[in-house]
Amino acid sequence: MTSFFANRNKLVTSITIEHGVIKLLSCQGLEVLDYRVLLANPRFFREGQVSNTARVATLLQGVLPEMEGDFRRAIGGVPGFQNRLKLMDFPKAQGLDPKVIIPQEASTSMRVSTDTYHLSWLQLADRLDRTRWLVMGTSRRSISSLTDTAQQAQINLRVLEPRAFALARVCNATEAVVAWTAPDGCDVIVVKDAIPVEHQSIFWGGPSWWKTLFWATGLQRWLGARLTRSTHHRRKDHCRRMLLCSFVAHP
Repeated sequence: MTSFFANRNKLVTSITIEHGVIKLLSCQGLEVLDYRVLLANPRFFREGQVSNTARVATLLQGVLPEMEGDFRRAIGGVPGFQNRLKLMDFPKAQGLDPKVIIPQEASTSMRVSTDTYHLSWLQLADRLDRTRWLVMGTSRRSISSLTDTAQQAQINLRVLEPRAFALARVCNATEAVVAWTAPDGCDVIVVKDAIPVEHQSIFWGGPSWWKTLFWATGLQRWLGARLTRSTHHRRKDHCRRMLLCSFVAHP
């Protein structure tokens, strides 16, 4: 997606729909032409994603004519809920077909099925005698909730980008812990070598302080295990500081 911004005259439009909030952005190069945030009826959403596509599409069609930019072709931000991200290592051997072995491993280690998840993967450079793959599992419901709404609003989504990669690009750091928070959910990713290598997404259903505290405690445990595993050469107090900073971010 960064290539879209490389050309200063390139017109780029994007749309994200989640948590009852619709965000529309139109840019030409690095210049923001228009930006809108629309609040939709929470009844049109279920577990943070669109359930009533017709009503949300009608809301979009009402505001698009007022905006600068061309939303007939746009970039869609895929919601983070129910998505999975994992690094997989396999021995270097002839005959290993990633199209076969990765879905098999994903069903075991990621607990996802190709029936309900769309799997994509990228081979990473590695100095050891192995092949390393970054595997992303995006729930088909997350994709369809966005694409169906956009189609009814006559928006052609040419690119879909999962939130983990968008957050990693925005933080612009080789190593980071990034938190994206909302009243009814949270996404946390761990970035290594400018690539998201861990992703945890939780939907807690509403702005309740005790639910937030409960899930934040669970995320701290999850992050603590990941940071200890991926930063074993650092002191524990450094890991704690990284962990603490991850929960002060706001949308």
